[in-house]
Amino acid sequence: MKPILLQALGYAGALSMVLCVFLVLRKHSALRAAHQCKGSVLKHVARQSEKKGVVGVVYALKIGYQDHHGVAHEFTTSSASNPPSAKVGSSVTVFHHTDGSSADVLIFQELYLGYWIWFCIGVWIVGCIAGPYLLPRIYAR
Repeated sequence: MKPILLQALGYAGALSMVLCVFLVLRKHSALRAAHQCKGSVLKHVARQSEKKGVVGVVYALKIGYQDHHGVAHEFTTSSASNPPSAKVGSSVTVFHHTDGSSADVLIFQELYLGYWIWFCIGVWIVGCIAGPYLLPRIYAR
């Protein structure tokens, strides 16, 4: 890969952190505005996972809850893990959004794991870009 293309990709990755922070703040605002409801894990939903050619099973959570009007809802989390992130019958906090968007559950991997990975990769890219300029200023006498 040509150095100029690699440098452009690095700057694009570093600048994408602005979008990442914006999306995290938007998610935070939506969660703060949502109604919090008590829900419970109804069952584990098995999904096939393939990583490096190895097929395995991961488990999403099927969650049931009642909103602030007493209407019953169920949803399945978009994230999945093995072992599951909560046991069947566990009590969980559910965020019921009044704008009609899908509910969220108070589990880190469900809410913020993707953003966290994005942010960490962005910090790494910024370090790779800024390091060669900062090191001489820090250590050269």
